[in-house]
Amino acid sequence: MVTVYHAKNTRSIRVLWTLEELGVKADVRSLPFPPSKLQPDYLSVNPTGTVPTLIDGPVRLTESMAICEYLAEKFPDANLWPKDPSARAIARSVSNEGFPGARAAESCWIRVRTLGSTTTG
Repeated sequence: MVTVYHAKNTRSIRVLWTLEELGVKADVRSLPFPPSKLQPDYLSVNPTGTVPTLIDGPVRLTESMAICEYLAEKFPDANLWPKDPSARAIARSVSNEGFPGARAAESCWIRVRTLGSTTTG
């Protein structure tokens, strides 16, 4: 089971959303924000003190979009990423536009899922 360190009102919501879309159970450890100041022992998990952090066996990731991409590729049967390399590159580009909020995230995932559903491969 993967472990995700999360704090309310942070980009870690992207990871929780991805896990939900994948139907993957995770050990979610909620932290106060900012964890680097309010939970200093978290620095032993992630020395930058930022969230999210994902731990999956030997894999430790700290950037929300990298975590989401890792999860989508680890669970390919969920079809979060298009199978076609060109469409997947476009989906990655759209996903990494730097969206700041849930409305933009929703738009991004809709665009990614649309690309995946209209692409062969």
